[in-house]
Amino acid sequence: MFFKNLKILSHHFTYDYSDNKLEKFNIIYGITENFLLGAVVSMESIIKNNLDMPLNFHFFIEKISHQNLNKLEQTSKLYQQTVSIYLIDNTNLSFLPVTERWPYATYYRIIGFDILSFKYNTALYLDADIICKGDLSTLSVLDLNEYYIAAVSDLESLQIRAKTFAIVTDAKYFNSGVMLANLKNWKKDQLTLNFFNLLHDTKNQSLFPDQDILNIITRNKILYLNKNYNCFYEIDSEIKSKNIYAYKDKITDEVKLIHYVGISKPWYDWVNYPSIKFFREIYQNSQWSTVPLEKASTSIQQKKKFSHKRLQKKYYASFISYIVYILFKIRNFINFQCYR
Repeated sequence: MFFKNLKILSHHFTYDYSDNKLEKFNIIYGITENFLLGAVVSMESIIKNNLDMPLNFHFFIEKISHQNLNKLEQTSKLYQQTVSIYLIDNTNLSFLPVTERWPYATYYRIIGFDILSFKYNTALYLDADIICKGDLSTLSVLDLNEYYIAAVSDLESLQIRAKTFAIVTDAKYFNSGVMLANLKNWKKDQLTLNFFNLLHDTKNQSLFPDQDILNIITRNKILYLNKNYNCFYEIDSEIKSKNIYAYKDKITDEVKLIHYVGISKPWYDWVNYPSIKFFREIYQNSQWSTVPLEKASTSIQQKKKFSHKRLQKKYYASFISYIVYILFKIRNFINFQCYR
């Protein structure tokens, strides 16, 4: 285990109200605390669409409140599923390159694969902005054989970028938001070590550091899944299209997993469209409904909020968001000048 001697786990909690005799499908989330609401609603969407499937959820996170730990235990008890929480101590991850856009949590899925590879053969990693609306039994029994990863190929623009920068030249570039990992092969071929060696060699040179490297180290051993297992939908695209029902062309009945890519997420309080009903319906009918939706806290979020409120014809709220956005920009400029 790559992380065995780094002592990166400060605490580990497991809530198990399941039938331990049954083999479970392992699902991983690697998140910061502000993505927890997205991840737990994602978890409930999987449970409610796969009621007969024994599941084992693994949350890798830096910190979590006692209140949210209690909610996770209640979720485990209510659905008779297993939920494990791994608290990561980032102080021992200082060797990793991080930015505001790519925090330590970027690497939690690699940590998850590494730690779980010594106990399980497969695990499904999901980004927190993914909602399940269908049966995942096909994935749970998929035989990966010699493959490292099963995933969905990314957007055409990113295929072109991957070939331009020679990230992949003889295969499709996959999106790492949904990955079914062969942990047995991951451990055998030391992919965690390969990942961090390559990360060190290419430090600060990549727009998508983790996804690019995952594509490189798993090259030629990727099983490509149908796009219904990672259906990209950008809420912010509705600002341009001005058609709030255009989502129906993408999120069809056949889609199993919706990936809400982009800046605006379905748990943000300024987002209110039919396209997010798959998230909001689960959220509103769960114990997590008492957790408030997230407010805009950065300049780019305020800018998106301004545009969405204008689309929703809430012009006063749009104006206020624009003013707050300008104030954010001024503050950021002053801070930048102070630290030059």
